[in-house]
This record gives sequence, structure tokens and C-alpha cells, in this order.
Amino acid sequence: MSNDPINPYQSPQIDSEEAPALKHENLSQPTTPVDQTIAVVSPVAEGWANQVLTQRNFVVAVFLRFLASITGFPLVVFAMMSTMSSLSTLQNPQISLSTSASAVITSIVLAVVAFLIMFAILAFVNLYVPFTYEDRFFGKKLIKNIGSRTESYIERPTSTSCQLVAVIPEDRWTKPRNRLSDDIAIMWIDPYSSQIFLEGDRLRYHIPIGSLLELRCDHFCKHLTQVWYVHLTFRTADGPLELFLRPGENGIFLSVFNRTRQAAAEQLFHRIELLIAEAKHRQQKKAD
Repeated sequence: MSNDPINPYQSPQIDSEEAPALKHENLSQPTTPVDQTIAVVSPVAEGWANQVLTQRNFVVAVFLRFLASITGFPLVVFAMMSTMSSLSTLQNPQISLSTSASAVITSIVLAVVAFLIMFAILAFVNLYVPFTYEDRFFGKKLIKNIGSRTESYIERPTSTSCQLVAVIPEDRWTKPRNRLSDDIAIMWIDPYSSQIFLEGDRLRYHIPIGSLLELRCDHFCKHLTQVWYVHLTFRTADGPLELFLRPGENGIFLSVFNRTRQAAAEQLFHRIELLIAEAKHRQQKKAD
């Protein structure tokens, strides 16, 4: 990574595909009120919980991914119809045999090329854009769900200060894509109160900066995809708890390259790191 000052609101500069994991080295907290050193985790109220990250919704999201991926299908249909039309000309005595054979060969080649294009698009989308379609689908449903809740940490989930994150516990890293996420949430980092809020499909999190014990950024690999995440460890009334947060890929082809996923995770890491620094600075000013 460059030695230049890092702007947490821009994508970090990346020097290589395999950059080392980032870790905040000093999380010693200044003296803060008790309620600012304990994070609170609570379930989403009944009627709103477990409405988004369901198997049915995942199937719908995958189907929408498939529809968006088969852009070469019309070309395949055209090629097949052209081939059938060319074959019918073989029975027409007014058309020379060489002309008919040439038309058939051209149509067959066109059909093969069309199938290869469609296969290449499907392979590219599944290998290099593994989460984008699902995240966009789930993100829209979660925002609508949060907007209808009678109790929520986040009043405006569509705000630019909020972002979609997926909770990916370490014990799920070897599972298929549809079972990788344990929860999905809208995350709001509030710089004014030095707190992090997450409104999930299953759980809600209120994490004061004073409760953070560890912060780092790292990744694991699933086939050709590097899954980058931000790891938070924080103090709760029941003891330390950790979260592995994958930044949501709900933009258009946001995650075509591994370096883009890395940049998104590092940007989130630096936003939280800046929040820690600002909280310490305010505490020192009060002490002075």
C-alpha cells in the first residue's frame, strides 16, 4: 500500500492482487461512559425478521441472474431459424446445390458462435460477478422491509451514508454461495455519535466505537473469487462477539475484478478506522 495519506471516502490504491490484510494496531480506548463500551445485539421484531434472506428469494435472485446473463439467446434463436431456412432451400430445385450448402454452413457456424458467446457470458457472470445480482435483489427487499418497521436504528436506509453488508461467519466460508451469508444488513456509520448501526434481516446491532476490540480487513478465496471482508470484534454484555462483514455488491458489475472487492472492503475498513481516530480526538479534547 502507498505511504500517502489515505482518504477513507475514496477507493484505496492497490499495488497488487495479493495485498496483505489490514489491521488496526491500537484499539486501546479512552475512558468512556459504561453504555459506550458495550455493544447491543437484539433480534429483529417478529413479523419483520427472516423475510429477506430466504431460500425462495435466493431462487428468484438466481433466476433473475440467469435472465440477465443470456443476452446471447436471441442470437441463438436467429441462428437456428436461419439454419432451418437454409435446409429448406436444399429442396428447392431453382437454387443451386452449392449456394444452398454455403447457406447451411454459414448458419451452422453462426449457431455455434452464438452458443459459445452465451456460454462465455454465463461463465463470466458466475465466476467474476458472484454476488452482484443477488445483492441488488436482497438489498432492495431489505430496504423496503426496514422502511416498514416500527422500530429501527436507521431512519433512511437509502441514504448515501448507509451501505449493504453481508454477514459471513467463518464456519460458512466453505459452503455454497446460497449458504455463505448468515444475515444481510444495512450498515450506518454515524460519525457524530461515533457509533455503528446495523439493521439486518435477523439481528440488529448497536456498536459504539468504545466497544471495539479488534478491527482488520482480509479475504478468503472461493475458486477464482477473492471474498474480501471487514472483521469486527466488539464487547457485549455476554462477552466478546465478532462479525465478518462483506461489503454488498449491489452496484452494476461492481465486483468484476478481485481488486474492486478489495478496494470496497478497505474503504469500509478505513471509514471505521477514521471513526476510531475521531472518537479518540474528541475524548482528548474533553480531557484537556
